[in-house]
Amino acid sequence: MTTVLILLVILLTMVHFYLKCSLMTSFSTLVAAIFATVIAFSYYEAMADLFISRGYGADWALAGCYLLAFILGSALFRALADMLVGSSIDLGKSARIAAAIVCGLITGVIIAGNFLVAMGLMPVQHKMVYSRFPADRQIILTNPQLPTINADAFVTGLYSWLSRGALASRTSFAVVQTDFLNKIHLNRYYVHKDVQSIASRR
Repeated sequence: MTTVLILLVILLTMVHFYLKCSLMTSFSTLVAAIFATVIAFSYYEAMADLFISRGYGADWALAGCYLLAFILGSALFRALADMLVGSSIDLGKSARIAAAIVCGLITGVIIAGNFLVAMGLMPVQHKMVYSRFPADRQIILTNPQLPTINADAFVTGLYSWLSRGALASRTSFAVVQTDFLNKIHLNRYYVHKDVQSIASRR
């Protein structure tokens, strides 16, 4: 089910790029998705804390703020790119199609990966929802249940690589949030037994 969802997102993204995007808008949309991923990973916890510290959202705040940060970040950077670059540069049909396919594929994986990360942050354990450690299976840390297209690992690895280049090694994402994806999925393992995945400070 998860793999089908990922493939659907990628396919729809590539179709959109092919039908709607010029050469420059293909590149700008890809760059916007990358920047939005950075924004989402960097600020979703701080955004969620604004709600959790006031007793709102609690279990759903992290997932909601992550999605909100990604969507708003993507829209903002895409708008800025359109203003600065424009879409009038044209190197011919072949270049436009090639850019649409390559950029659409990568952007589709990034979009799908970010939605999977948000799903991992949701306080839900159900067979229809993506989970690396389903509630009906014994936990085996070395053998999580992964989708065929590991899109969430791709975006997490991308952000880890970017943070390693921009930050000191002691504070990079890969160091501070070691094994991030498995941790967020383990955090909701017992939600079906009414065990909350997060506690409010109030």
